[in-house]
Amino acid sequence: MRLTVRNFLPLFLSLGLVNTSALAQCKCTCRPSPPGGTTQCESGAIAICGDAGDGTCHGRCIVPPGPDRSPFDYELSFSAFLLGNIFHRNISTMELTDNPATFEQILTQLIKSSATDEPTKLAYKDRQVTVSIGMSDDAKNLLKSAQKQLKQ
Repeated sequence: MRLTVRNFLPLFLSLGLVNTSALAQCKCTCRPSPPGGTTQCESGAIAICGDAGDGTCHGRCIVPPGPDRSPFDYELSFSAFLLGNIFHRNISTMELTDNPATFEQILTQLIKSSATDEPTKLAYKDRQVTVSIGMSDDAKNLLKSAQKQLKQ
């Protein structure tokens, strides 16, 4: 018999030796469902369900880049990466800091959408999207930290 972590996972879980939030998969739901249904992503990914511009809802998984800068920069970089994927355009950290009130509100809506698995309507410049998003607690905490930075 080959022994792997998978063989012992139920035991580790029952003893509380594994952080279950790290194993959590993220999901989002297209509304109305179908045609989109539910998109479920592996741990570490973010689920985005929304209109891709053709009037129907599509789900996809994105994997944010890891931190390669200071924590301050990473929280804003993470937020810019996520927002760029949602609005289908490049969004820089400078753009976030130049429009703090706008992006603070958008991040609030994304955190709420992730908590409720309900769609939210977002607008920035010439783009309007309706998305539902699934994120880990770690991802939500990064967005909350970015919000605090934008308030300063």
